[in-house]
Amino acid sequence: MKKASCIVIPSLLAPVASIAVPISTAFVVSPRVATDVDKCTRTVLKYKSLPTLESLSTNDSFTDQTYYASMLVRKLSGQPSPFEFFPYERVILLEEDATVCFDELEDEDEDEDEVEDENEMSELLTAQLSHRDGIRGFFAAYLSGEGDTVADAEHIPAPLSEAMQRADMDAMVQIGCMNVVMSTAMTSMYSDPALKANSAKMAKRSKKILSSLKSIHMMKNCEAIVVVATGAADHRANPQLVKLWKGILKSYKYEEEQLRDIVIAFTDLM
Repeated sequence: MKKASCIVIPSLLAPVASIAVPISTAFVVSPRVATDVDKCTRTVLKYKSLPTLESLSTNDSFTDQTYYASMLVRKLSGQPSPFEFFPYERVILLEEDATVCFDELEDEDEDEDEVEDENEMSELLTAQLSHRDGIRGFFAAYLSGEGDTVADAEHIPAPLSEAMQRADMDAMVQIGCMNVVMSTAMTSMYSDPALKANSAKMAKRSKKILSSLKSIHMMKNCEAIVVVATGAADHRANPQLVKLWKGILKSYKYEEEQLRDIVIAFTDLM
């Protein structure tokens, strides 16, 4: 794994938009710089690190989990982490002689590095998908990205697919169904073309995720949703799931057009 890179820059002279720092380069600052420069005029620019297993697996708020997920999604997409500024005092001073030391990280075997990255991502995603707020937070970030994202790829990334299979399947299926329901309904509720297109894209992504969870439990939830949305009396449907989804769909007060779209979406998944 490559270490996070950081560089100390004059905060008043260099706007963030004009800075480009190679990921392959690590920057450290010497004590000499610390004594020669007014700390108040300096900030630290560094790559955000990935969230820890502890933060992902704990029941932090949905908002926190969504923030953690945004970093994981960027990593899944192969994008570098965005820059973040920190106070100068948080810099670890490593070099004694050089004013600023630019240490090129040693080249690593790309195949080994890729395997290591995938294993790390699988572990982190498994931690986040181990509880409901983590599942909700992750897919809020994963499904809602603008433009073409990793969620639009032909196949679900292997680390995510592995983590999903290790998750609580009841929670995964119910949240997966909810994502399909809401995004499908919003597609016809919006009149603005851009918002309608975004909802349609999110619905397509949500269906891809749910279809990968193909199981008897997933099929029973889909069946119950279709029964509720059509208002049919189907005694084959699980009564507990019918009750669950009847309460959910009723709470959103969907109209006939939204219910019809929901039926079409879930019939496709069955």
